[in-house]
Amino acid sequence: MAALTRLLGLSPGDRPPFPFPGPWLYRDGDALLHVIETSAHATPQPRINHIAFRSEARLDEVLPKVAATGLPHRVVRLPDRAVAQVFVGVSSGLTIELDVPLAADDAAIAEYHHSDDAPRS
Repeated sequence: MAALTRLLGLSPGDRPPFPFPGPWLYRDGDALLHVIETSAHATPQPRINHIAFRSEARLDEVLPKVAATGLPHRVVRLPDRAVAQVFVGVSSGLTIELDVPLAADDAAIAEYHHSDDAPRS
């Protein structure tokens, strides 16, 4: 991990209280890389599980676009944050995460809970 942080110029920073380990890595105050730690026995090779993008668009603008793709997806609220994570399954084993700020008038979004399920609509 240290080589990756040096290579990308990132540093560990604040992370929501997820029920699994792994740092969030920042540059200039922005969380750019979320790492999920697994045991060495879980996978023989490192793999990319998901790629996260932050959006300033409203959730009610993002969700219709996601639904229009026909791809499986799920929406959860980050623990202790006014942010919705929209997980979109783009291929077998790869998910795109869209982090969208929640507005006061957005519908209630379920709190994050750990699940190994694939994204679903």
